[in-house]
Amino acid sequence: MEGLAAMDFAVIGGAIDQAIEWSLLRASTGWFQKLPGWMLRKPLSWLLTHWRSFLKFGFIGGSVFFAGVGMLYLLVSVWHLNSVLAYAIQAVFSVELSYVLNYHWTWKERKPEKPAERRRYFFRSLRRWNLKKVGTATVNQIIFTFMITALHMNYMVANVVTTVIFTAINYVLGDKWTFAVPKDGQAGAFARFFNTAMRLLRIRKGRHERTGEEVVKPQPNG
Repeated sequence: MEGLAAMDFAVIGGAIDQAIEWSLLRASTGWFQKLPGWMLRKPLSWLLTHWRSFLKFGFIGGSVFFAGVGMLYLLVSVWHLNSVLAYAIQAVFSVELSYVLNYHWTWKERKPEKPAERRRYFFRSLRRWNLKKVGTATVNQIIFTFMITALHMNYMVANVVTTVIFTAINYVLGDKWTFAVPKDGQAGAFARFFNTAMRLLRIRKGRHERTGEEVVKPQPNG
């Protein structure tokens, strides 16, 4: 029964995949082609290649949101923790849980096979994920504040608008930067900076040693 259920799920999932791909292909090859590329053709082309991972990313985001709400309720209402501290704890929990799920599911095919490379990739993407979260959260707050103060937009509408915008931004940054795989032979930014700094130090040390040798070099007797 379990094998049959798994088979049925695979068949249904494949049928849904084909139906969505067929719809997108029809849209991208129909009269929509007459529209400017930046308006529809390019977004559709991007959607054809990214819609599976984008749905995974959105599903994880929604699931982590509800998990965070449940954790906040547990910390405040059941364990009677300070609400500000509880919010900070659930925020960190949500950010890191979201990273782990996206690392192991959304972009799982990008993980290197070698253990050493996989560890470097894990910590590099984790660092970038947290930097991205801090940056986008700050910009999100600024835009949200601008909408409700300068544009006098309803706060719920502003929240929906910023959520839609930054969901797309976070996905693109995750795909192009956070979980990007370095090309063969290409070191990360920190490694390049470190190697360059070490080369400059060796060059400076060599010049200093040569200068010292010239200073202490004995003069020939007249």
